[in-house]
Amino acid sequence: LLRALLVRELGLHPVTAQCLINRGVWSLREAAEFLAGEPAQLTSPWCLKDLDKAVDRIKRAVEGREQVLVCGDYDADGITAAALLFLTLQAVGLKPRCYLPHREVGYGLKEEVLRCFRDEGGRLVITVDCGVNALREAALCRELGIDLVITDHHQPGPALPDAVAVVNPKRPDCPYPYKELAGVGVAYQVAAGIFESLGEKRVRATAFLDLAAIGTIADMVPLTGENRVLVRSGLKMINEEPRPGLRALLRAAGSVDRVTAHTVAMVLAPRLNAPGKVGDPRPAFELLLCETEEEAQAKVEWLTVLNQERQRLEALVTAEAQAMVDSRPEGTDKAVIVVAGEGWPPGLTGVVANRLLERY
Repeated sequence: LLRALLVRELGLHPVTAQCLINRGVWSLREAAEFLAGEPAQLTSPWCLKDLDKAVDRIKRAVEGREQVLVCGDYDADGITAAALLFLTLQAVGLKPRCYLPHREVGYGLKEEVLRCFRDEGGRLVITVDCGVNALREAALCRELGIDLVITDHHQPGPALPDAVAVVNPKRPDCPYPYKELAGVGVAYQVAAGIFESLGEKRVRATAFLDLAAIGTIADMVPLTGENRVLVRSGLKMINEEPRPGLRALLRAAGSVDRVTAHTVAMVLAPRLNAPGKVGDPRPAFELLLCETEEEAQAKVEWLTVLNQERQRLEALVTAEAQAMVDSRPEGTDKAVIVVAGEGWPPGLTGVVANRLLERY
């Protein structure tokens, strides 16, 4: 009965209608929204707990032309989220700075970075894709006189950091209905709130849908609900008018066909992740900021070198790990396999663990 209704009211092929039903679409309204997938369907950003506090503090920074530091992560979600918020702050008149950690140093806020920023006169730090469990660093910010705004999507601990704002749909008291946004999805909604609070239209944030799509796919969050909207809209943008850095990256990778979620996952994301896996993630961040293809080309060439080095090291570590397992008298009969090696890059151990999981 529902299939017939979808066919009649929405003009769908019966197979398409059945596919929607198989995906858990149980009403005409749900089907129409699923097929539309437009940014206007996103929940109002103001439903995010503390967004008003975050935006008010950023607005004060704009009015006072303050120094602002954006702190991200070394993976594609953290890099795209940092680029998205960085470009947003530039668009509203600020001259932000960005800190992305080396993987060897570790994830999240760092005391030395905060102290250095304060010594240089900085007063506002905004995190993307990190910070929700940075209780000690938040206390340090209070001590130093730094205002801290946290935007994150990871699961909070029992206590939230003592910050000006903690924007995270997963915090227990947040009424935002969709909980599966990636870090870049949260950053996108923060950008929408910033634009709206400064008299712009919320829709101005749609200029960054391509970044939202890449980070969402790369972080492997469920491609349902609002994530699906961000990805669908962002892929359309990448195919119709890619930003210079992405165009150069796709050309260097030999990908000239239509960009899909698979293209992002297998072509774009590994190359954006590569610098952070073998060293400094900043080249990937800078590529996303390029305004011309000429500027982007040199950065793409360096990213290509880093990606080749990532592939070489990944193959080397995988071979060493497999040899360790295969040489054991007990073989692979154990329920848990543990291997370790000197000099293995921290950014590759998760990938190698997956290789072992697949093989054994």
